[in-house]
Amino acid sequence: MFASGAPGQAASMDQSPTCFNCGSPLGAENFLPAPRVPVPVNGEPVAMPKGQVVIDFYGSLELATPPWCNDFWEFPWLQKQFEVHKGKLKAAYPHVADKIEANTPMNAEDVYGRATRLAVAQGLPVLHPGDVMYNLSTYTQTWLRPWAFDSLDKGNPAKDKLKAIFPDGCYCAFAGQTYCESRNEAMSDHWRVMHALPGDGQSRPAVGEASLEIQDQVNTLGNMAIEAFEYGIPPVYADPEVLDFEALTQRTIEPGVHVPARPRAGSTLAQGFFQPNAAVVPSELFEYLQELMGPMFQLVTGVTAAVFGGSMDDVKTAKAYSQARDMSLGRLSTPWNTFKNMYAEIMQGAVKCFRDNEPEDVERVLPG
Repeated sequence: MFASGAPGQAASMDQSPTCFNCGSPLGAENFLPAPRVPVPVNGEPVAMPKGQVVIDFYGSLELATPPWCNDFWEFPWLQKQFEVHKGKLKAAYPHVADKIEANTPMNAEDVYGRATRLAVAQGLPVLHPGDVMYNLSTYTQTWLRPWAFDSLDKGNPAKDKLKAIFPDGCYCAFAGQTYCESRNEAMSDHWRVMHALPGDGQSRPAVGEASLEIQDQVNTLGNMAIEAFEYGIPPVYADPEVLDFEALTQRTIEPGVHVPARPRAGSTLAQGFFQPNAAVVPSELFEYLQELMGPMFQLVTGVTAAVFGGSMDDVKTAKAYSQARDMSLGRLSTPWNTFKNMYAEIMQGAVKCFRDNEPEDVERVLPG
């Protein structure tokens, strides 16, 4: 060794060191002290929330939008409602915990929306109240555009204050009728609204709406067939002089059991019984069902057999099959292109949200 030292003291050069290779003496000009670096020491762990961007999809049960607007960018407001246990809301907003209750006065529209959401959650056609639902509070989140404040009168002092506090737009949250929080937040940074088909306003036809009438016919014909099988077994009429019905009711019906019966004089035992013909489901019913569930459904939805690789009786060549597939995909491209555009906008917004809210660099390991 050429130098020595102790913890907390600077390193010093040993007396008369020499070079290992040539044996030449080494002086102070050849001494280079080793750098000291801090060594990390394990301390108390500090728990920190690991934030991430979450993408959720909501339907009309949870989301309220202005019905007259044709495009998302025309929305002056957007509101989301869902039910949350009041204990969770009290924990999230301790400053108003004593004001948050489950059963609070609501207007007629909100009551209907709450009942419908809870009925769907229960898997029932109507809401069945009980103790499970007693502690649920309706949590309302609302986003406002900054230009929505211009609807206030010109002389209203709150107009300029709101614009100054919420220059990008306003987000506010209520637990029932209790105000919980608000902040400056742009609606377009967190929301996109999509409709599968073009139309006016926010109440537009669904992709499968054209097939509902056909589905009703399929349900009706299917019910007729199954009821014919279940209730079409005819009764057996018997001559009470031949068969003792009172004795029959007191017997245990078992396979191969002997039941006493006596035919009328001059007639056979078979002549004392009569059974009408069983109900017969016409073959035309099943043929029409096949037509509805096959070509008719494919025609109104645009999902022909060429799309999912099924056989087509009237198509004999590969070129004709390819043309049929392209025509079907052309019809399906209307909702598909809309979904792709919305997905691209959502991912762009997710990246922006991650960039604006992540305090430091984050490493992600990608498989492959």
